[in-house]
Amino acid sequence: MMRAILLTICLAADISIPAFSQDTIRVGEFGSLTGDNASFGTSQNNGVQMAVQEINDSGGVLGKKIQLLVEDNETKQGETTTIVRKLISQDHVVALIGEVASSKSLEAAPIAQEAKIPQIATAATNPRVTQTGDFIFRVCFTDDFQAVVIARFVLENLGKKRVAFMTDVKQDYSVGLTNIAKAYFAKNGGQVVKEQSYSSGDKDFRAQLTDIKAADPDVIIITGYYPEASLIAKQARQFGIKSYKAKYNVLPDAFAALGYDAAKLLADAIKRAGGTDSQKLRDAIASTKDFPGVSGKITINPERNADKSAVILTIKDGAVHYYKTIEPKAS
Repeated sequence: MMRAILLTICLAADISIPAFSQDTIRVGEFGSLTGDNASFGTSQNNGVQMAVQEINDSGGVLGKKIQLLVEDNETKQGETTTIVRKLISQDHVVALIGEVASSKSLEAAPIAQEAKIPQIATAATNPRVTQTGDFIFRVCFTDDFQAVVIARFVLENLGKKRVAFMTDVKQDYSVGLTNIAKAYFAKNGGQVVKEQSYSSGDKDFRAQLTDIKAADPDVIIITGYYPEASLIAKQARQFGIKSYKAKYNVLPDAFAALGYDAAKLLADAIKRAGGTDSQKLRDAIASTKDFPGVSGKITINPERNADKSAVILTIKDGAVHYYKTIEPKAS
């Protein structure tokens, strides 16, 4: 009977019309409030709404209340493009918050960049998101960091070398994590003995697990989101794969925490910018240092990514346990 360990890395013209002269400060949020990823978008929105309410109840920002305009992309590819253009050109928001998924954030980023409207992604970890341009930021860490963290965890903490990957080919997040982690294993004595893929929304993973079991890996790394990962773990047990799972910063509440932090960090930047002028606001976000977020202290680095620590949790016997905190390092 094979006994493997399951690891889940369970993220035209310049039309930026000055809005500070209005009675409120308009901020746009976009996310997957319906569809397959509704739990992600709902969690993000809960966090953003909570932060905005707290800010407004405390007097707002520079004497003005924040008006949050929320749009749903319905978890549909291409829909984010439509709603982000609306938020910018029709609603005249001064900044955008979103998204959880890297693929959706990558749809929005070129539009925000062209319009010079700051966008703060919440849990989009693909490096290409902020590489789009200097108006694009994130409050989470990147695939580069977390993929290396999980690879080092396997090699150094678990002492395992033979790994198999299960990758969600519909998610840029999952594909990016797998590629970076594979490269780290190749450079540091690990061996990838099998790769299998699946798509968001899949329910049956028995064919992939049968193939992986035959390769006899020490560790199975699932670089996807928790709806599919939980099903994979359940079905894996039916194949005699050990019932143990390490879960890396992907608890549903993490999306709410990152949404909350994005809204609070934006409000802090508006204060420091003295208003909502797009260039001044961009510069204020970029200069954020040691912001006390609920997901940890956030410093925006020169690449407009968040320097912050990562937490590894284990789920064993139905309970979540803290394992360790890993500080940001290049390797």
